[in-house]
Amino acid sequence: MNISYVETWAIHKRGPVFKTSFNPLPVLFSFLLETFVFGASTHLGSIIGAVLVIVGLYMILWAKSNDMEMKETRINKDSMDVPLIQP
Repeated sequence: MNISYVETWAIHKRGPVFKTSFNPLPVLFSFLLETFVFGASTHLGSIIGAVLVIVGLYMILWAKSNDMEMKETRINKDSMDVPLIQP
């Protein structure tokens, strides 16, 4: 599967914020690979940074899901007020 197809699909389904919020993950994966596979030493700053990346990603996705829920309820509420046949 082509990466650009997956990115286009993610943007279509959830918007550009959803796609760009995952940009820090390759840095986190490279840190984990370097630490556990290659046996490199870890520092406290690296661990704190990894935790902050995960927390920030979760907060962005949580806010985006709340925004989408509010938008859906607004659309449903607006559609109930508009008559089907306009005079």
